[in-house]
Amino acid sequence: MQWSAIGHEDVKRYLERLVMTGRFGHAYLFTGPEGIGKRMVAEDVARLLIPQGDELDITRLSPERDEDGRLHDIPIGAVRDMKRWVVLRPVGFKVVIIDDADRLGGEAANTLLKVLEEPPLYAKFLLITGRPGAVLPTIASRCERVDFRPLDEAQMKTALAGLKLDADDRALLAAVAAGRPGMALKLLQNGEVPDVAKHIAGLEKALKGGITERLVYAKEVADDERAPEIASWWLAWVHTHLAERPALAPVARGIQELVSVLGEPQFNRRLAVEHFLLSVD
Repeated sequence: MQWSAIGHEDVKRYLERLVMTGRFGHAYLFTGPEGIGKRMVAEDVARLLIPQGDELDITRLSPERDEDGRLHDIPIGAVRDMKRWVVLRPVGFKVVIIDDADRLGGEAANTLLKVLEEPPLYAKFLLITGRPGAVLPTIASRCERVDFRPLDEAQMKTALAGLKLDADDRALLAAVAAGRPGMALKLLQNGEVPDVAKHIAGLEKALKGGITERLVYAKEVADDERAPEIASWWLAWVHTHLAERPALAPVARGIQELVSVLGEPQFNRRLAVEHFLLSVD
């Protein structure tokens, strides 16, 4: 079979063997970092299960975004519509692909759970998440978990080969994406590569500078609504360079803590960034 995603060869062979031998289960939970190809593999599995390519036998659920771009839970109405749809018997299989399965709210999760408890024999469910611990345990327990790992350096080189980038930007994207080709593509499509370069340079400059330089840069980062993303760029970049620069280990630990703090809205963002920049050498 011709797969769309690069890498994950063990996962692909396993899933293809299950389909070809008629042993494909009723529900799978695809886990792994955002942007590594989970959704692409799920779409390929759907085409493998429904070789005639009938889109009427595939339905997709995902979180909604409001006008301000904020992400909301998968709507209960969409799950109810899926429940009504899935009981209509097809010629072959029906496939349900659920993006960000951790964003199923209470009622929506319970509705899906009822379907998973007594699924039609022809129905196959592919749940995708980057936060498996946030998926309702009773839903996760009814799925076979399939873990996806970040791509290695050679695979990332292949994934980025078709992108129009100079050598410096290509190396930067490979470092910041950290084995996640979808993340690299997202940064490129959103025109954020120059911002990534600016903030990697900003981190290095701040670490070499004094207290004033660090405080000024902390304010710049904290005032940016993408502060959590900037911290994740730092973390990926630092991890990529740890082998050649082991002195960055304390910086990596500090950024890891900062990423966790910035994910909690109750914390003061500026104080968190200042604390990180002032506490590392």
